[in-house]
Amino acid sequence: MNSENKGIVLKDTNNFTYEKINWVDLETIPDDYCVIETKAAGFGPYDVGFITGRLRISDPKRNFNLGLEGSGVVIKLGNNCDSSLLGKRVAFLADYHNPLSILSFAKFSVVDRNSLIILPEKIDFAQGAYILANPLTAKGLFIEVISKSKSKSIIQDTSSSSLGKMITKICLKNGIKIINIVRKEENIKLLEEIGSSFNLNSSDKNFLQNLEKFVQEINPDVYITYQGGNFPSRVFDKMPFDSKMVSCGNINNEKLHGFSTTDFIFKGKSIEGFQILDYIKKISEEEKKKMYDEVLKSVEEGQPEYLTQIYKEYALEDFEKAYEYYKVNSSLGKIVLKP
Repeated sequence: MNSENKGIVLKDTNNFTYEKINWVDLETIPDDYCVIETKAAGFGPYDVGFITGRLRISDPKRNFNLGLEGSGVVIKLGNNCDSSLLGKRVAFLADYHNPLSILSFAKFSVVDRNSLIILPEKIDFAQGAYILANPLTAKGLFIEVISKSKSKSIIQDTSSSSLGKMITKICLKNGIKIINIVRKEENIKLLEEIGSSFNLNSSDKNFLQNLEKFVQEINPDVYITYQGGNFPSRVFDKMPFDSKMVSCGNINNEKLHGFSTTDFIFKGKSIEGFQILDYIKKISEEEKKKMYDEVLKSVEEGQPEYLTQIYKEYALEDFEKAYEYYKVNSSLGKIVLKP
């Protein structure tokens, strides 16, 4: 195979170029790794976090390329990999902190064999590039948090995101009421289109009063947040006794603050975290396979719960244009990079 590999290399914050990647030799890859000819790469908050410096590289002196999610065709196997993988269409999650990896913003990706799943023929590469992180997070949150809490209603912020809309669709399908919080009035229309009734704009001057009314009406016992700072504490303050907050991300990279000890000592409230990669590691292989199969089947059949809306495609070398577009239009749908 041609060992020349080009991709988006991040040298430091806001300093990225499309250039040759030469720190992994594609001809002599590690035993547990696969080389994938990348067909599509997803672009999401993790990538933006590293570009802007909100998220940190494990070794800041080492150049690395971008791309958490991707899909493509397996073209080379390490010695410990199952030979049946060769030539298979796959989706994968890459490890930003692993110096042996080449991530998805590259002509060829190098990933651990355990980080990929085989794509059915009916799922194209663009949809495949988004088949793991958000759909599995949505499914995992539903199983581990919503179902185990026996929730009949929940609250969610950052609801116009792709993940937020997936959670909304799953809840509505299962008869669970959901209070959705967004930051722009136009995003409420996006939620109304998928059937959401309890929608709030956090920029509205009456936001907290309206939130309190909704809480009294449907009595949510779980609050899913993707934010840092003091916004989650303001919402949490309105939650009923014995409810809990689940932190799934930090899109604004601020420390959580503003919580009242009264909530924890006298009202029985609690806070916990959820991260899909950690969740997948702790469940059994049977549970993991069941999750994968359900998500893949749903997408393959065109069911709406786990489908990702692909809004625009860019060639990988046009990454800067894609990045500028994403910063302004991320709530419209996902963009795909094609090497």
